[in-house]
Amino acid sequence: MNSSTISKGQSFKEIGLFIVIAVLLMAVCDVLLLEYSANPHYAITLRMWSVGISAFIVLALFKRPLASLGWRWGKAKYHAMAILLPVLYAGIAYFLADAIGLATLGSDATLKAFVAKAGFEEFGAAGLLFSVLFLLVGAMPGNYATALGEEIGWRGFLAPRTNTAFGFAAGTLFTGVVWGLWHMPLVILGGYHAGGALAYEIGSFMLLVVSISGILAWLRTASGSLWPAATLHAAHNLIIQKIFDPLTTEGTSHVTMVGEFGVLLAMIAALASVPFWVLGYRSWRAQHPPLL
Repeated sequence: MNSSTISKGQSFKEIGLFIVIAVLLMAVCDVLLLEYSANPHYAITLRMWSVGISAFIVLALFKRPLASLGWRWGKAKYHAMAILLPVLYAGIAYFLADAIGLATLGSDATLKAFVAKAGFEEFGAAGLLFSVLFLLVGAMPGNYATALGEEIGWRGFLAPRTNTAFGFAAGTLFTGVVWGLWHMPLVILGGYHAGGALAYEIGSFMLLVVSISGILAWLRTASGSLWPAATLHAAHNLIIQKIFDPLTTEGTSHVTMVGEFGVLLAMIAALASVPFWVLGYRSWRAQHPPLL
């Protein structure tokens, strides 16, 4: 969806209604999960897809085409970047944490448990490589299926409208803050955190998601597709939650350093995101020159 196809006033209306519906559906999912002990896998999947469902409802109410969400696949280079970027910022954060003693990456115990869980312990030194490849191939479809539900809403629907309403920088900041706050009921009430000092973990998580919102928004704009954003979201979750976290033991500090709630990962991701915020802003400014 090109920002020129919808007015600023209309964007505000659709943004407001989307947020209201998304919050209501989120609340239903959280009640099912927290009050009625619904199956966590199904409840979380439904919660993530509630964002996409909210987008579908608003499109239907305003009689806008589904094609405006950006369904074309997008060039391979954007998907390659979407996979490599989480490897880069997560890899730097975890290896740096290990190097300076804030966490331990790849201890004998975590390596053994990681390889055993994947079923490749009989392959010796190659077992780690096979385990990582197995996860990348075997777990990516499941991560993609859930991440797509969110990205239909956040980057397919919301990002183009916030960019129209506020410009790239402020619009991406708005989308990132909404995305982060959407997680907070589970963080505060549902135990979705790493167990360290909660204030630091909330701050780190918000910095992380707001920062990578710049990458996601740039991918959406540059590719004209929501799919590269879904690829990055899925890769981010898989690489951090399924690979680096199980291989890492946190240090003794009460402040979490790595993982989605870690201070160090948030800082590295923020630095890695800066070029994409700049590229996105410059592209938007080229299309919207200031009035003289």
